[in-house]
Amino acid sequence: MKAKICLTLTLMLFSAITLSADIYLVRHFEKQVSTKVTGSDVSLTELGQLQAQALAKLLLDRNITHIYSTDYKRTKQSASPIAKALNITIQTYNPNELAAFAEHLNSLESNILVLGHSNTTPELFALLKCYDVILNDGDYGDVFKVALNANNEQMQPSCSQELISL
Repeated sequence: MKAKICLTLTLMLFSAITLSADIYLVRHFEKQVSTKVTGSDVSLTELGQLQAQALAKLLLDRNITHIYSTDYKRTKQSASPIAKALNITIQTYNPNELAAFAEHLNSLESNILVLGHSNTTPELFALLKCYDVILNDGDYGDVFKVALNANNEQMQPSCSQELISL
């Protein structure tokens, strides 16, 4: 009888534990200037590469299990250092389908890093029920965090922003 009571209490305790997931949204880091020769798919500058290394150091102990990037050199290069450090394959997403992507992110219930652009990162942040932000062309280094309560999708997430420093 005591074993049944202990088992019941243990199950009740585990069902009451709140699972959480953090989604980190980052605009790619400083990129090279686009020209007619290079086109719009340009690489990171040396500073951008340093910023990507700083992101890896910042998020290394955050239990990231998924990394997403648009299919551009600068976003993939921004994600590359942490992907290598954590041995995670970078998955691409379509920046033209952000509403569906936001739903997908909400369904994962794990810690996620998403690299995007000055237009897609703020839009995705808003789709994840956070506040509106504006990123200008020269804004690099902002990390937007969406802390979700995985047991209650309707709950307002906790939203924050921090700046990567070199």
